[in-house]
Amino acid sequence: MGAKGGMSMFFVLITVIGVAFAYAVYATLLQPDPDGEGNMKPPILLQAETEGPPRCAEFLAGMSGEWAEVANNFRRENSRVRLLQAGVPMRIEYRLVPRDEILADDARLAAKDPRRSNAPRPGSIKYIAVSAVGFNAAKTKALVYVRFRTAHFSDAVLMKELKEGKWVTGPRSCGGGA
Repeated sequence: MGAKGGMSMFFVLITVIGVAFAYAVYATLLQPDPDGEGNMKPPILLQAETEGPPRCAEFLAGMSGEWAEVANNFRRENSRVRLLQAGVPMRIEYRLVPRDEILADDARLAAKDPRRSNAPRPGSIKYIAVSAVGFNAAKTKALVYVRFRTAHFSDAVLMKELKEGKWVTGPRSCGGGA
């Protein structure tokens, strides 16, 4: 159909994330009761497509030293949508859910109850969305964005550090509740 038919066509390049280091960072986010409120039970639903942070530009710009390198890599890695792989072993059972499925469910629920705000409606899909992970060259420091949608929304850009073979949350974060 081209422009003649009134429709424009475009293509979006989606890269599949296949880096073991990134999935090790994601594994720290996918835990029993990941939002700390008992709202999510296995299998945890994980949005299949990555999403970058809608805020925290000042937080990223203010990083110095090795963290500045991580922030630059994080911005570069999140310049396009990426697709998570299914079947990557994690400590908890999870299932990938396409963003289109989430949006379709949201539209169905909005049609039933159009008066509600942007807050999740009763019966909304509870899921976690993550960004691509930015690393330093040594793969010992990382930044990742995570957004929980449970009974409410919660999101943060988290600093992660590899210490004694385990990814732990770093000294600072931007956002709230994650």
